[in-house]
Amino acid sequence: MYFIHGPGSTRKDVRVVKSFLDLGMLSFICGKPGKENHFLHSAVRTKSYTIIHTLLVCGIPSSIQDKYGKTPLSIAVEVGNVGAVKALLESIHVDINAKDMQQRTALAIAVEARNLDVLNILLGSTEVDVNARDMWDRTPLWLAAWKGYTDVVTILLYREDIEVNSEQTNKDCNQHETPLAIACCCGHVSVVQKLLTDSRVNVNTRNTKGLTPVHSSVKQHFSEIRRLLLAHPSIDVLSTCDTGHTSLHTAAEFGNLVAITQLLCHPQVVDPNITTADGWTPLGMATANGQEEVVEALGKDKRVDINAVAGEGKTAIVLAAERMWFQGMIALLRVGGVDVYKQGREGGKSFMEIFNVQCWAIRKLYQTKL
Repeated sequence: MYFIHGPGSTRKDVRVVKSFLDLGMLSFICGKPGKENHFLHSAVRTKSYTIIHTLLVCGIPSSIQDKYGKTPLSIAVEVGNVGAVKALLESIHVDINAKDMQQRTALAIAVEARNLDVLNILLGSTEVDVNARDMWDRTPLWLAAWKGYTDVVTILLYREDIEVNSEQTNKDCNQHETPLAIACCCGHVSVVQKLLTDSRVNVNTRNTKGLTPVHSSVKQHFSEIRRLLLAHPSIDVLSTCDTGHTSLHTAAEFGNLVAITQLLCHPQVVDPNITTADGWTPLGMATANGQEEVVEALGKDKRVDINAVAGEGKTAIVLAAERMWFQGMIALLRVGGVDVYKQGREGGKSFMEIFNVQCWAIRKLYQTKL
């Protein structure tokens, strides 16, 4: 069937196809499901519009699948054949939501290809499932957010039936993020900005570890995304993850100075001495993890209790001394009001007890401070 594979079709091609059909060879032309290739699939790939039209008019099944599970429609979408997409959608028996071996619908393929013309055509059908999931449990909106396709996200959000907070729940991939969460993790600022304009979006969604989009923006050091999130009227800045950490604790742990500065200025952060379930303050966490700039920033905030007892039952200055972290001790000693005699939990040692016993360098440092 050489004529199928040409760049176009002629009247002779049409007569040949019709002659096959008149001879009762429909099953030969159609082929069996699961076959590597079919005439209709080939016609779609080569943009042989007359052949496509003739085959469809003569009753060739429009949703027959090849061995990869691809239908003529999914192939048309994949190669960007707008004419074939329109022709196939006009076919009575087309299944617009048919899935390939990866469980992708034509809509999902259009999203991945970022083909806006095809996307709009598919969304014009009342039969299209805008929330169909692939084998990795990803919806079209999730895919668009993950890839950073703001234009695609914008088009999809016009749909009233779109699931804006759908979670990718495949246990082998990611952490059950929503479209907003995955966009935050990937640093797609414009996508985040667009999603935040939709009132249906949950800005405080939590993944399998309890991390919110704010937590993710702190861990990934995406300051612009964090700025957008913190400005949202529904944001819960002090939402805790499964380990009891707020975004302030996360910023302290990972040494994100910009995040610390942004968070300390937020109206919801009234008390920066907030503790985790096991008693860690942001200052204690920053000290334990050797985050010098964060320790300095927290020390300058008058609301921070410089002598608060942290998770190990010790003050920040004791934590720094036990770890022989000189930069941390310097930063803390420069803060007024450090109680060098304070013991944490019962039986614990104070800073003075540590430097009197363990290290002349610490003593010299303290004498310099005095």
